[in-house]
Amino acid sequence: PRKSRASALRDALGRRTLARLLVVFFLAILAFGGMEATFALWAMAQFGWGPAQVGYLFTYIGLLSAVMQGGLTGRLTARFGEEKLLVAGLALIALGLLAIPLAHDLPVLMVAVSCLALGMGAMQPSLNSLISRRAGAEQQGEVMGVAQSVASLSRVLGPICAGALFAGLGRDSPFLAGMALVIAAVAIG
Repeated sequence: PRKSRASALRDALGRRTLARLLVVFFLAILAFGGMEATFALWAMAQFGWGPAQVGYLFTYIGLLSAVMQGGLTGRLTARFGEEKLLVAGLALIALGLLAIPLAHDLPVLMVAVSCLALGMGAMQPSLNSLISRRAGAEQQGEVMGVAQSVASLSRVLGPICAGALFAGLGRDSPFLAGMALVIAAVAIG
């Protein structure tokens, strides 16, 4: 018999290592989702950009992340292991989130978003693999479903929280708060 999603979540959170990985996943996606939701508003205020420039930048982020996931992550995992790659990916995401508010010209911004793209490209596959392996063969599908539910929740909450921060504390606050979340994820992981 299939378990309910709530029951599967309870079971996963009851396993310490799995719970830690799920919290790391939640925090990292929460931070990245908040960045995605507020970046266009930030770029409009910071650089006077419109939809085309923001679209080009997100295309670059997506392509760089895809290159990382498609070509480099496997080789880096074989060399360093998933745990180290996860921490390196989270560190790059935190660095990118810190660098965005410091970007007053395009070269600095490109470094910031490159860190974000490479970090996400390293973090996500490593984390998915670690979660899958910690789940055990008989519960992999169930646990991966829970992980995707956790990520979906963070994709909903990230833009809400980041939007509130942007409106209440200023345009740099979502990125700095996201950096704090990712640092917390590194500490937990």
